Amino acid sequence: MKNNEILSLPVAKSERQTEVGDYVELSSRSVEGRKLTAWRSVQLTDSAWDHFLVSTPLGQYQQSSVWASAKLIEGWKPIRILVTADDGIVGGAQILWRQSKLWRLGYISKGPVALPESVPLAEFVLEVVRSSAKAEKLSFLIIQPPDLSKNIPAALPRDQFLPNVLSEIIGSTLVIDVSGTLETIEGQISKYTRTTLRQGVRRGTVIREGGRKDIGVFFKLMLATCERQGVRPHPASVAALVDLWDAAERSRCLRLTFAECNGETVAGALCLSFGITATIWKKGWNGAAGECRPNEMLIYDAIRWASAAGHKWFDFGSLNRNTAHALVNGTPLTEDQRTSRDIFHLRFGGQPRFLPDALVYFPNLLLRIAYKIIMLRLLRKRRKRKQP
Repeated sequence: MKNNEILSLPVAKSERQTEVGDYVELSSRSVEGRKLTAWRSVQLTDSAWDHFLVSTPLGQYQQSSVWASAKLIEGWKPIRILVTADDGIVGGAQILWRQSKLWRLGYISKGPVALPESVPLAEFVLEVVRSSAKAEKLSFLIIQPPDLSKNIPAALPRDQFLPNVLSEIIGSTLVIDVSGTLETIEGQISKYTRTTLRQGVRRGTVIREGGRKDIGVFFKLMLATCERQGVRPHPASVAALVDLWDAAERSRCLRLTFAECNGETVAGALCLSFGITATIWKKGWNGAAGECRPNEMLIYDAIRWASAAGHKWFDFGSLNRNTAHALVNGTPLTEDQRTSRDIFHLRFGGQPRFLPDALVYFPNLLLRIAYKIIMLRLLRKRRKRKQP
């Protein structure tokens, strides 16, 4: 489906959703000489929206309908806002929401998206987001703009979008530019890691691609890693991974690989491919055959694949924010930082990327004021604990 095909779909002219697949007109406005129209959709999949996301460097998998389909098993439901002009979709946001015992909470991860990312267009999209949050009776909405966004964060009114202290949101990551030649990419890899990669090849480590039937094997490897690290697995079940696989199958944006040593499958990696970025999303290792360098071989294979597939960036998914600041400022790393998994990733090259701050919006003014008072107290306590 092309971007402008949404304009020819039958659209209900009331706030009541008539049937799955209908788009409901919310509002319209003339912005920068163009008539912009906002639409609402709660259909699970939307190829026009996904196509728009892929067409812009701001589009990330967390905003896709593939991701919405995968999150259903965890209780999240999508509300999709699309903004169109005469030439098709120019912006929008996917809100995932779910009902808890006390709250109806919403989350916009890596959105809203606007193209071009002008301030007036960004402001209109955000206005529709706020009105939609009220209409959908969300208790609060957490929002983290796209990684490379500039104008969306600037357009967020800070008297309404407040600092997030409700949930831990990743604030920095490590990315490698894989748009160059393989020789250039390999030149960023540390001497130590290049040595371990040669060891892996000499010791017979083999990388193979997996499929849907292998998801249970991967989950066991991921579970073994979580147990060693003392954390809960996420996703928490094989079924959740299967749902993601099935949702991603139509767009072929998921790649599962395994490292085999002496005929045994000892490690696995799950990568998400979307737009200009390939992300190594989940990894798992049973702790065996470390001398065969299965984890190094998996990451190197994923980097080569991302480059061959025409991506601009290879994303490790996270980087400790204090480590990122130390690297950018050239300050020495602490002992904990030097022994963290970030160092393992940093040996492949790359650069820190600071992500836009996550903010929270309360449609109800009284809740917003109460949160602001409580939030300020929490922030003061945190600052005091950090003081020597």
